[in-house]
This record gives sequence, C-alpha cells and structure tokens, in this order.
Amino acid sequence: MNWWLSGYPGSFIAKQGYYISNPERSKSLMSLEEWNYWYEGAQATTDLTGTDGKISVKKGDFRDCGSYAKRFSNIAVWNTVMDNYDYSLEKWYDFLNS
Repeated sequence: MNWWLSGYPGSFIAKQGYYISNPERSKSLMSLEEWNYWYEGAQATTDLTGTDGKISVKKGDFRDCGSYAKRFSNIAVWNTVMDNYDYSLEKWYDFLNS
C-alpha cells in the first residue's frame, strides 16, 4: 500500500486518464504540461505521451469534463431506499418462499 500511494503509480495511471487518491505525491513525477492537462483540465500545450510512450494527447486537446476538482465535484452518493422498500422486500420473500 505504501508503494501504491508513493506517487509513481499515480503519475503512471494519470497517463491512462485515471486518478489516484493522493495526487499531490504524483505531481513532482509529472511534467508541468502533464499535470496541467490531466489534473487542472488545461489545454495541452504540447503532445503528451501515454504509458506506452506513444502520443496519446495532441497539443491543443482538452480533458473531457475538466479538472480533477470539477470531475470529483460531480460525484453523488445515493444512500437511501425507496418508499416502498419494505413492501417490496416482503413480497420478494413471499415469492422466494412460495
């Protein structure tokens, strides 16, 4: 776990479009252009390579949905049940026991 949160894995998976839970540790392992594109949602100022060393982002591209903060501000958690949950559960068990 310590290695996973050390910074290198986050800088590597960022090139695949994924995020790590502690991006600040990855920042020093990424170029300013990579950081600005992947985490700040800025326009790519140069071609950026992926994990295979090939160009994956062309100069002038924007990251879909913007910055890290903007993308994560869209996360919602639904932690409730429907009004008829108890009724449905009872009927489900009736069905299973029939």
